[in-house]
Amino acid sequence: MTKVQQIAPGVYRLLCGFVNVYFLGAPGEPWVLVDTGVPGDDHAIAKAAEKTYGKERPPAAILLTHGHGDHSGSAGRLSELWNVPVYAHRLERPYLTGLCGYPPMDPTVGGFAGFASRFVPMALVNLGARLTDLADDGTLPGLTEWRWVKASGHTPGHVAFYRESGGVLIAGDALTTLRLNSAGGNLFKKRSIYGPPEASTSDWEGAEATVRRLAQLAPQVLAGGHGSPFLAGDNLAVQLSTFAALYKAPKRGRYVHIAAHSDETGVVSIPPAPGDPLRPVVAGATIVSIAVCAWLFARRSGFKHSHEVEAVLDTSQDNQ
Repeated sequence: MTKVQQIAPGVYRLLCGFVNVYFLGAPGEPWVLVDTGVPGDDHAIAKAAEKTYGKERPPAAILLTHGHGDHSGSAGRLSELWNVPVYAHRLERPYLTGLCGYPPMDPTVGGFAGFASRFVPMALVNLGARLTDLADDGTLPGLTEWRWVKASGHTPGHVAFYRESGGVLIAGDALTTLRLNSAGGNLFKKRSIYGPPEASTSDWEGAEATVRRLAQLAPQVLAGGHGSPFLAGDNLAVQLSTFAALYKAPKRGRYVHIAAHSDETGVVSIPPAPGDPLRPVVAGATIVSIAVCAWLFARRSGFKHSHEVEAVLDTSQDNQ
């Protein structure tokens, strides 16, 4: 999807691969960008913004729900392009300035995303001096009707953005509408309400509290970081209230019973890694893959070399 979708008055969604970014603000008025996709999404985002607001209308700011690389990956490039600051909660600063990495992904939580996390490293983003802390009072730069809401659990400083008018909730990864931890969910993209991505959530008690807190807002529009939004008329408030009442952390996983603890300097403590029954399988598959690649490379190099030798012999015979 490359077309911008209006999901509420003055609220626009752009799907970049598997992650959503949002434009907040009506054309002709000040606007901000929420989240920035992965590295390389800056071109599509800038082009969509130009079509929506005009070539000489950069945003007042870039806002991040949190610092994971699929939400902050193009923040630096866009900040430079538009010469605007990037805002995030102060507890996200260590992970957005190169001071610290997030707690390790959790493959033992199970599911599709848990399995895939064994092979996908957590991307690091360093915004340096371009990063600014969100104001503690909940206000947002360039927006008067919106406020940020604490939504920690998935990451320490995760926030959501809420507008009373129309009940619009930009939830980031605190609430999603795509079942990322299911291969079928990723393939068929059936819209429903889900909690945060499981393999990259490091505080499940906090995540559960956030789901309940956001449900109490009774939003009419839910726009998550992943999946199609729930729009006005979808009876969202009732669905979200029901979901929140039943929502629980996964039954297993590294952070299910003991959360990772962080402060403004970064990660303070993490629980020990549980035994991973698939680790020998993954390690064996990795070794086999490396061996196969090495064999193919050696064979190809030998094939090329043999043809080079034959060419030299043929040339020498022709000269004789």
